[in-house]
Amino acid sequence: MKKIAILAIALAMALALAACAEGSLSVTSENNEVDAVAKGSAEGSATGNITIEEGYGLCINHTVEKGTFHVKVATTAGEVVFDEDITDNIANLVDVEPGEYDLVISANNAAGTINIIPYDKDTQAQADAQLGEALEQAGVNAEIVEELTSSDASESK
Repeated sequence: MKKIAILAIALAMALALAACAEGSLSVTSENNEVDAVAKGSAEGSATGNITIEEGYGLCINHTVEKGTFHVKVATTAGEVVFDEDITDNIANLVDVEPGEYDLVISANNAAGTINIIPYDKDTQAQADAQLGEALEQAGVNAEIVEELTSSDASESK
């Protein structure tokens, strides 16, 4: 009887460990927004689509807790406009033409979130133009402000 109890406990522990090791990737598309959530150690790919209107670009927000994501964005005609591994916690702004875009979001041993939305190009340009002044008012070193607001830095978003 003791051996059966030990075996049952060992089996339960093995199942619990296996459940923890597995991950899941889910992607939802609502209100012209695509959200991907990877839990555990997610593996796999999922698709979505988004519409970009005149005056808007594509904003890819990401928070990576572990592993990596890969995001590929293409026009419905197949022209790839973004195709990168995502390993950090920031956002990529992609200047795209108005239209429909197909998305493929892949998880590689990943946990975290990807949020893809349209962004207003004019509003972002105004915010970028005010960034230097806001940083200076906050007491940030002038050399750092120059580095952050130079055209080379803003183009790498």
